[in-house]
Amino acid sequence: FVPLDSLTGGFVNPFAHSKGIGTESTRLLCKYAFEKLNLKKVFLVTNETNLSAQKVYEKVGFKLEGRLRKEVLVNGMLEDRFYYGIFSNELVEL
Repeated sequence: FVPLDSLTGGFVNPFAHSKGIGTESTRLLCKYAFEKLNLKKVFLVTNETNLSAQKVYEKVGFKLEGRLRKEVLVNGMLEDRFYYGIFSNELVEL
């Protein structure tokens, strides 16, 4: 068994939002995964209400691959989980 993919996650300080830090760090992390680790795919999971993260992931080239309905409890409410994936040829150069 040889893993060909990797799950990633990240957090950007709210004071640094809208400065491109999340976008660039996500892109660089993917580039490292593809070029140095020779991974074939990177995937991640986010909540449906995390619109800023979804925007970052899609800007870098991630594609929405799936949605699990009412998968996680956040502040007493059930939220859907979005699953995103990207292959090396989909990574956007910024």
